[in-house]
Amino acid sequence: MELSSDPTLLEPQSSSYPTPSAVELASPEDLISEIIQSPEFPTGTGNVSVYVGSESGNVRYIGITNDPERRFLQHLRSGTIRETLDYHVLKDAVGLSRMQARVIEQNLINYYRLNSVNYPIYNKINSIAPRYWNDNGIIFKISIGF
Repeated sequence: MELSSDPTLLEPQSSSYPTPSAVELASPEDLISEIIQSPEFPTGTGNVSVYVGSESGNVRYIGITNDPERRFLQHLRSGTIRETLDYHVLKDAVGLSRMQARVIEQNLINYYRLNSVNYPIYNKINSIAPRYWNDNGIIFKISIGF
């Protein structure tokens, strides 16, 4: 077998695949309408809201609370990287039962954990264990270890 000495064969070829930075992510507000249309989405009402912490317009943290002002202050005084984020409640994710909020939170965690290559999210735990995702309307599923 004879090897070619042509140096152009060793040069990297250009790719037509988008780089991770070229992928535009959906906003949490756009994803909520898809999440709540899932047949498994729980019914009910309550006083829980879903919120996000952002940095330069990129979602970095997703959480739930029944007292947004208190929770945002806790983050801002936490002494962690989360204290640098800008927090806001998602307008279509208020007045929820705790389970509804957890389902939205887990879907958003999964979506951004899977798609935010350049801006990883800071959530460390799941709101709902993966073994319960099918029963609770988790539509954005990932199969990586965390």
